[in-house]
Order: sequence, then C-alpha cells, then structure tokens
Amino acid sequence: MTRIDRAIGLARSLATYHGIPFRQRRLRRLYRSFVNAGDLAFDIGAHAGNRVRALTALGCRVVEGTIMGGPCVRVDNEFLALVDFKGSGLVVKLPRHRVDDLVARGIGQPFAPAGRVFKEWVSIPARDRSLWRALLVEGIEFVSS
Repeated sequence: MTRIDRAIGLARSLATYHGIPFRQRRLRRLYRSFVNAGDLAFDIGAHAGNRVRALTALGCRVVEGTIMGGPCVRVDNEFLALVDFKGSGLVVKLPRHRVDDLVARGIGQPFAPAGRVFKEWVSIPARDRSLWRALLVEGIEFVSS
C-alpha cells in the first residue's frame, strides 16, 4: 500500500465518520440512553474518534488516545490500558505490588517495551475475559485515586 493509498483511505474514513450531518447528535442520543455524566465508557480500537467525541460530550470519563504509537484507554487523562501492543494481550496499569504479585504467580509478565520495565504496568497475554475485566476495574480505581 502506498502513502497515497493510505492518505485516500484515511480521508475516506474521516469523511465517513465525521462528515455525515447530525451523526454526533444521533450518537449522543443513543449513548445517553445507557451512560450518564461521570460514567466510565470504553471505545477500544477507536478508529476515527467519533464515538469518543460523543461520549466525552455526554460527560463520560474516558478519552481515547495513543501510547507508544498504539491505541490506549485513558481515565481522567491518566493512561489505563492498551490491548495487543505487539502481541502482549492486555496491558494495564496497576499498583506496583499488584504487578509484582501477578508476575510472581505467572499470571502476568513484566511490560518492558524497548527493554525498559514499566513497574506499574503488567502484560496479561492469555485472553481471559473475566480476569481482564477484574484487572481493568482495579486499574480504574488505581489511576482514579
């Protein structure tokens, strides 16, 4: 794929997700039926940011962003998690003692992009929906404190 092809694809995506009249109004009306101001909402894999924009307009606490070039989730502007960063599964920010415990028990692995260990981050490569959900809840409490 050439740079021109990528630019055309990006322009088409932006036009599709941001160029449709009243789309944001419709998204806000939809999301308002199940989220309230202050709620935590995730848009993992946000493509063009239009859903994050709608959720933020409703007062939700998540802002989609990037970390090390990949999509991530933030809570109140604090990094919380990223998924499948170079095959790492879920990477979540937790208290250091909790990261040490998960690594010692063989559940998690140290998160060390470029060889530098991030002491408050753990990689959970095994896809386990209930474990991931529990760790995300712990992470939300940690980054919100």
